[in-house]
Order: sequence, then structure tokens, then C-alpha cells
Amino acid sequence: MKTDRNLPDGWEWKKLGDVCNVFNGKTPSKSEKKSHGYPILKIKDINENGDFIGAFDSFVDSAFFHKYKGKCITEGDSLFLNAAHNSEYVGSKSCYIKNYQENVIPTGEWLVIRSNSKDLYNKYKHFVLISNEIKTQMKAVVKGIHLYPKDVQSLKIPIPPIETQQRIVKFLDCIDEIRSLRKETLDISDQLVRSVFLEMFGDPVNNPNKWNIVRLNKICDIDKKQIQPMDIADNTKYVGLEHIESNSGEIYNFQNVQRGEIKSSKFAFTEEHILYGKLRPYLTKVAMPDFEGICSTDILPILPKPGLSNKQFLTTLLKHPYYVSLATERSNGANLPRISPKEINQFKVYLPPFHLQKQFADFVQSVEDMKFSQVKSAETTDEMFNLFLTKSLKGELFK
Repeated sequence: MKTDRNLPDGWEWKKLGDVCNVFNGKTPSKSEKKSHGYPILKIKDINENGDFIGAFDSFVDSAFFHKYKGKCITEGDSLFLNAAHNSEYVGSKSCYIKNYQENVIPTGEWLVIRSNSKDLYNKYKHFVLISNEIKTQMKAVVKGIHLYPKDVQSLKIPIPPIETQQRIVKFLDCIDEIRSLRKETLDISDQLVRSVFLEMFGDPVNNPNKWNIVRLNKICDIDKKQIQPMDIADNTKYVGLEHIESNSGEIYNFQNVQRGEIKSSKFAFTEEHILYGKLRPYLTKVAMPDFEGICSTDILPILPKPGLSNKQFLTTLLKHPYYVSLATERSNGANLPRISPKEINQFKVYLPPFHLQKQFADFVQSVEDMKFSQVKSAETTDEMFNLFLTKSLKGELFK
């Protein structure tokens, strides 16, 4: 957002640090984590839509809580991911705190931005921060793989009179509600697929149909064919972990890269592969691409073995809570947990007859065909939201 452009009368540019408190949360050490007590808000506790998943799994005792009580989230806070294994992911997840639970401390991977001025309406502040212009500014001040409070404080935002802020929020909330309804429709489709899976095959943990149990590598291969930077052709589709939506597995905003753009080796995939996010597997980033391309090495291309499994069956199986939990337990790395291909290959899975898997695949394809129009509609709504957000913050809609 260019801060040298003129604003409507009554508007002004202000540094974020002049109207907000900007600080990091606090991550407890392994010894400070408890099975109960005061909850800790982790990155995984917020989904890709910026909503709380509904349950905490990390807690601290009274001593830790009272020492860092000042970092507790409060109504109207904006939270942003401030550290990642790759600079591309920094700032990629955010949430707005509403209907919050008291006495919750966010981990140190969260950057908290809180209005401390009567001249800045909290929800308006959040809309400014998620605008494409400010997100671009945030990317520009990332140092290494971190986003530091002092750098974010220096960002300038346009501030109109408080009445105008409230009008902008009311308008954008209406469009945001439409976006949420679109996403709910897609969620229902995913729930339908999971329900039919369980109806056809039974729960994979209890295996009520007594299907044969095999190791995962008996029915699929982890295809780690690497493509070197000099071998990447122009207009190659590139999928990073940030392009795969948690749980749904939808692939959004992937890039068409040109020769020389990519600086490190990547994995190749086709539309026959499954894309499995091995970094932070609790995010459940498992996708079925309908195109070929290259992907981040934090994503494993998995190829079903013909006649034994298909990608619709395997994708739904790997997204089952049991296998998500298993992958999380078997991951290594405290801050950036990853599961190794060797561990994935050792998963024990049931193997229903292939003709039943084929029936399930046909059903999933019919749901995917139905979702296609919904996804396109959702993308249009997102574009409309971003367009009106940009115009609102330039004073072109409300003055």
C-alpha cells in the first residue's frame, strides 16, 4: 500500500506501532507443558480459515501463566504466524479473536497485534492487516524466516474517522459472510465423502469387515523423483505447502513458475499422485491434484499401485483422524515437526477389495464435479472481497 498517495479528507497515515501494541506470544518449554491447566494457543489450533478448531491440547501451570499473563489473547486481537521453516509461509496464517476464551496464552509463533487507540476500530484494523497490500509489506520486512514486532510496528496504515471504519467493517462483514457460507458448503461435501467411506469400508481402526492388513508401502509408492532447477521448464505449475488447504485438501493459488525462478530441487508429480504434506502433518494437507507439476520437498508425492489402491481411497484414508494422529506422533522436530517417508511406509492399513475402492472413487469423482462449480464461485467471492477491501482502504467507497 503506497503511503505517499493522497487520502480523503479526515483520513491519515499512521505507523502501526503508534496505534497498536505488537508483541509475540510465549512458547512453553517441554518441561513446562502440562496435561491440564491454562491453555496454550498453538498454530495448529487455528484452521486455514482463521477459525479456532474447538479444542486445546497444550496447557501450562499457574506459575507459567502468571509470569506471562500479559500475553493472553483478548477480544479484537489479530494474530499472525511470525516464524516458519520457509520465509514463504511467514504471515500466511492469521486469525481475528472473537468470542474468545479467557486466560489463553498464544505460543511464540504468533505475532499479536492489538489496537490501543480509540481512533482504531479493532475489526477495521484486522481487515487492513489481511489486505493484499499490507501482506506484501509484511513479506518485505521478514528477516530470514521471522517477522519481528519492531518491524511490523513500522508499517503504515490508512486510518479514516471511526464512523467510516465502522461502515467499512459492516460492508466487508457482509461479503465475508458469503465467503464463509461458500466454505461451509465445501465442508459439507467433504463430510459426505468421509461418511460414505466409513459406510463402505468401516472404521480403519476397528476394521469391522476384517479386511486384510498391510503396510502402506505395499499398496503405494512415495515417489521422490527430484527435478533440478535447471530442468524446470517455463510455465510449470508449482505447489507449495501453503497452497494446500488443511482438511479439505483443496489446492488454491498455485504458481506458474518460469525457468530460473526456482532455486532448489523439487519433487515432480502428475494427476495420478496424491500430495501429502509431511511438515506439521496435524494440518492434514493431503491433496488430489488434477494437473501435473512440481511441489515443495515438504510435500511427498504418493503414487497408488494399480489394481491395489486408488488415490480417492488412499487420500480419504490418510486424512482419517487416526492416521493424522499417528503421523503427528511419529514426527521429529520440536518447532517444525516432519514425518519421514520411512515412517509413512510403515503405516498399517486395511485393504478392501479393489472393486469397492473403484466404486468409492466414482462417488468421490461425482462429488468433486459438484464441488468444482462451488470452488469457482468461492474464488469469485474471494476476488470480490479483495477488490472491495482494496477500494475501501483507498477511500474509494467510503469517505
